Amino acid sequence: MTIEQYLKYPVPRPRGNNVFWAGEEFVLTAYVGGNPTSVTAQLSGYQTRLESTGEKTAEGKTIYKGTLWDKSMRTRWGKTPEAFKVVFQAHYAGGEIKEHTVPVILDSNTEYWLLHRYK
Repeated sequence: MTIEQYLKYPVPRPRGNNVFWAGEEFVLTAYVGGNPTSVTAQLSGYQTRLESTGEKTAEGKTIYKGTLWDKSMRTRWGKTPEAFKVVFQAHYAGGEIKEHTVPVILDSNTEYWLLHRYK
């Protein structure tokens, strides 16, 4: 869902699968081809390294997983919903970087410890 679609709903707004509360931990998964030297994910100044699970997709891509969370995320964003992007990067030998961006919405209007459920 886009931020424009999200803001059209009355409060409490339904949660799309890309809507998160500011204190939630991001549990991340990336499917990566080739043999990267590292895989990272970034969100508004926060960064984490994803690790290979050793598993492959049906297409032969390696599955990488990781989490992104810091205690300052609980209060970093205000009570107004904001659009952000999680930027995944696969770094390869020779300096090549492949990037994939995923839009997310952070909304602190609801307490972060409540259940994240798609409606």
